[in-house]
Amino acid sequence: MSNFIGNVLKLVSGSVAAQILGILLVPIVTRIYSPDDMGVFQLFVAVSGILVIFSTFSYQFAIMLPKSEEDSANVFFLSSILVTFISILIAVAVIIFPEDIEHIIEYIFHTKGSSKYLIYLPAIVFFNGLFFVQNYWLSRKLRFGVIAGSRVLNALSAKVLQLIPFWTASPLGLIVGYTLGYGLADLSMLRGVKEDFKVFRKISVKKMKEMAIEYKNFPLFSSWSTLANTISPQVPTFLLAYFYSTSVVGYFSLANQVVNMPMGLVGTAIQQVFFQKISEVKNGNSSGDMKAIVSEVYKKLILIGIFPMILLLILGEEIFTFAFGKKLVCSRHLCKNPCAIHIPCFPCLAYFNSLQYI
Repeated sequence: MSNFIGNVLKLVSGSVAAQILGILLVPIVTRIYSPDDMGVFQLFVAVSGILVIFSTFSYQFAIMLPKSEEDSANVFFLSSILVTFISILIAVAVIIFPEDIEHIIEYIFHTKGSSKYLIYLPAIVFFNGLFFVQNYWLSRKLRFGVIAGSRVLNALSAKVLQLIPFWTASPLGLIVGYTLGYGLADLSMLRGVKEDFKVFRKISVKKMKEMAIEYKNFPLFSSWSTLANTISPQVPTFLLAYFYSTSVVGYFSLANQVVNMPMGLVGTAIQQVFFQKISEVKNGNSSGDMKAIVSEVYKKLILIGIFPMILLLILGEEIFTFAFGKKLVCSRHLCKNPCAIHIPCFPCLAYFNSLQYI
């Protein structure tokens, strides 16, 4: 269990460092971009996040399950090929049917002018999809330090690029910075993946087909639960855009980013290490009692979520006002009760997600 906690701390340290750097730069970002800019950006992130789920067909979750490295490498390449293929399809759709897509966006979100940023959608789906795939490969290889470093690079580079003066103060700056942040993180993780090129020489189309059939339950069943988990946090974004405006979405996204994302990343970090550990135990490659591991992790997750919830219920509004000023009054009120109540759910949700793949 000590190795499990150590690996979790590696990922959590990267997540915490990434979030601290990101949150420290948020007050500067909010002074450059308007709430409307942040709202359009949040819609872009929400749509791209849903498309990323389809890009991998959830095969990335199967990377840690095979006993042999050869089978796992074939699943890794299968996931990467699917991400590339779906990204190309999205690019073709954006190029060929721009007006149709614009009408759909205007009808659903009641916002105009957002369609001109769709050209960047294939890039973020590609970079974000590869980010997920490489995360699970590196988790299998126990290179959690590389993952932590890439997360810090992602958060820092995205925020710094969003602040560069030559970007116009429009959603374009936020979108380009966000996209390039994932691109740089992918390059960072690729340095860790390079160590396994010998294993990748055993990859074949025949073997990838076999792995696709063996783990077909992931695209057939797990994809839908993952999609539901991805859409559910985005429902407020879509509803606020439909009934109000992108400015209100911007206020909400800021509150969500500052309050909810840190706990979400902690939950994701625990999920990755837990998934790797429990896969080893199941395959007989590691000793340990599965029931004891599950019980201990669950108890720790409850403790992780309770303190931030109580703190934000009592002092959430005051903390937000001190950090970002009275100007962002809407975000200040949004950050308090609704967001705080959800905090204990994030680590536990990530934990339960990993259980369904075992």
